[in-house]
Amino acid sequence: MADPSAALRAAGELLAQGKAAEALARVEAWLAAHPGDLQAHMLRVNAANALGDLDRVIDGLLALLRLRPQHPQFTRMLATALNNHGARLRESGRLDAALAAFRQAVDLFPAHPQAWFNLGLCLRDRGQPEAAREAFRQHLGLCPDDPPARLLLAGLESDRRLGEALAQSTPQERERMDPAWLAQTAAKAGLVDATLEALARLGPEHDLETAARALCELHLRGEVAGAAAGSQRVIEAARRQGRLALRAELVGALALPAIYRDHADLREHRQRYAEGLARLHRRWPDLPLEGRGLRLRELAHSNFLLAYQGLPDRELQASFARLIEQTARRIRPDLAEPPAAARAGRIGLISSCWRSCTVGAYFGGWIGWLREAGFEVFLYQLGPRRDGTTERLGQQATVFRFLEGPIEALAEAVRKDALDLLIYPELGMDDRLVPLAALRLARRQALAWGHPTTSGLATMDAYLTCAEMEPETAQAHYTEPLIGLPGLGVDYLRPPRPEPLAAQALGLDPRRPRVLVPQSLFKLHPDTDRVLVAIAEEVPEVQFVLFEPEFPAWRRDYEARLTRAGAGTLDVQRHLCFLPIQPRQRYLQVNMACDVMLDSLHWSGGNTAIDALCCGLPLVACPGALMRGRQSLAMLQRMGLAGALCVADPGQQARRVVELLRVRSEREALREAILARLPALLEARQARAALVEAAQRLTG
Repeated sequence: MADPSAALRAAGELLAQGKAAEALARVEAWLAAHPGDLQAHMLRVNAANALGDLDRVIDGLLALLRLRPQHPQFTRMLATALNNHGARLRESGRLDAALAAFRQAVDLFPAHPQAWFNLGLCLRDRGQPEAAREAFRQHLGLCPDDPPARLLLAGLESDRRLGEALAQSTPQERERMDPAWLAQTAAKAGLVDATLEALARLGPEHDLETAARALCELHLRGEVAGAAAGSQRVIEAARRQGRLALRAELVGALALPAIYRDHADLREHRQRYAEGLARLHRRWPDLPLEGRGLRLRELAHSNFLLAYQGLPDRELQASFARLIEQTARRIRPDLAEPPAAARAGRIGLISSCWRSCTVGAYFGGWIGWLREAGFEVFLYQLGPRRDGTTERLGQQATVFRFLEGPIEALAEAVRKDALDLLIYPELGMDDRLVPLAALRLARRQALAWGHPTTSGLATMDAYLTCAEMEPETAQAHYTEPLIGLPGLGVDYLRPPRPEPLAAQALGLDPRRPRVLVPQSLFKLHPDTDRVLVAIAEEVPEVQFVLFEPEFPAWRRDYEARLTRAGAGTLDVQRHLCFLPIQPRQRYLQVNMACDVMLDSLHWSGGNTAIDALCCGLPLVACPGALMRGRQSLAMLQRMGLAGALCVADPGQQARRVVELLRVRSEREALREAILARLPALLEARQARAALVEAAQRLTG
């Protein structure tokens, strides 16, 4: 009969000698025959812990708790193991699994402060602010003197509260915080100086990926000078660590403002962007990338803001695309060629915007069109966000995949499905899609106009566009071959028209004429300023209705620019009415309470134009030279109203708005005509047939 003490003593000696794997093998062999041996289970946990094998640690602790239910030490140990496991899952981007692990930890041991803290982080990333706040409050109840938790809790209230909390923290407290984390937190609050101060403290032990996310946050906000200065600090820290910081280099070279000061500022930043691209093209080909363990996240950079300059971008986009493609190929050459096998008729649609937003509203109908035509449709939603629209669209697909984790894992998951065709409905909203699109994840790949500009990528075999929105010279603006779809090109679901609400109840002045300007502020080109000023000059009592931007600095910079352009004619305090972001029904009621919509120059309304028309609101458009400035034109042409509502230049646009503000009867006649002709705008049978034909051609 085996001597249990001798067998376990031998395993323990192996563990003490650092031979954890041998010790684990011996103790597991013993447990196979003696599953109720408490000492053996404890030894198994210690050996698995020495190997960093959290799955076995958790399994061993669960076995111990089955033998000794509610044992306080085993309970705390299991909660800690679950917390550590959740932290690894969160780091790898698997938020759903991480969330489950943290919930298990706090349910098991409610006095575990770190598990509450990590649960708060996960809930915040999942877009559940109320639940995240409660988790951080629980953590602070256990650890009241925790500055990072106080900052995170403040950040869930508002950027302003986060800024206040950061300002109230002492230098000693900030010194104790991880500088990469502190930089990212300060960047989220829009505190450029605090971000740069934290980045200056980066050392060999700090996480440069987190630091790079701070730069991306500054870039997203259009804080060009701060992003450039911060990128240099991250690059220097990477150099001290013997590493490369490609993502920081991209931000430093290519960051663009969200709001330009004027035309000269726009031209200056465009030139800076072109020079930055040229520098990277000179530097990157000679970098020793192979064997450095670089990840595709280094190439996660979106030049989203370039398209809002109102100029042709084909050459700049192609240059950016070559840089990303060539580098992605060197980092992951195995993902750069089309998959060896593809299943005929299998089509994928990939985005992080299959939710209640423009992409979901525009392109969600394609899922049903393609599936009913006999295609297998794989829908990919990149996490962490999802909502009811995500679930509804996922049910319409043949296969729905919610993808999280490193970009490599996303790429491999898509390639594994052996797609015949992969469609990106937009490219630009999510920077992870940039390196993905630069690879070959399917036999054929195509792009659509969710962000209407060419990708410049040689990996795109076609660009699906709305033909009626394109000028005659359209192909010259794209590197991809164009495939045009008629009408809106999509099956746009007409929103139910709500009951009207009085202007005063909506926060508007009922005594004044109201012009809706619904576009995000970064879409309002400096040329639009002259139109607003001209309208205010002719109709001094006008009220321009806008919506609060995502970041307060955008409104500050926009109002400063408009004040300079107004030269005393336009008073931003009197003429501009900024409403908070509205729920959909309330937003439609705002449309119904306005007199005219002003279409923005160079980037005309898409979703906003359709919403206005569905509410019977006349919109005055001034078409541009590129597709992104001609969307409203195509809609009005299809409805037979272009002659009444489309003009040739900004001066005429201002005059036409003024005419409509002064003549109520004409506005009312246009409202009736718009509502009567909506069926012509939303009719989708021709677009459906054209999309199916395009898919057959691309998969043939």
